[in-house]
Amino acid sequence: MNIPRIRLLEIIASVAWASVFVVAIVYIGNKYSMQEGVLQEGTLWIIVVIVGFIVAMMGTGYLLSRIEE
Repeated sequence: MNIPRIRLLEIIASVAWASVFVVAIVYIGNKYSMQEGVLQEGTLWIIVVIVGFIVAMMGTGYLLSRIEE
């Protein structure tokens, strides 16, 4: 099983960003639970995390596409 270097970097980057995304969503869910009544602020932070995740994945894809084998 021989995986090209660029493919391996893509896999590692995707797993790393997905892990950061999950940790951030869990943290926000714990900090801004619906029982405390701050649902709007929690929703705003979830939107920020989603947009940040999309930008991070696009940036990572762009940087990895610039790497030559």
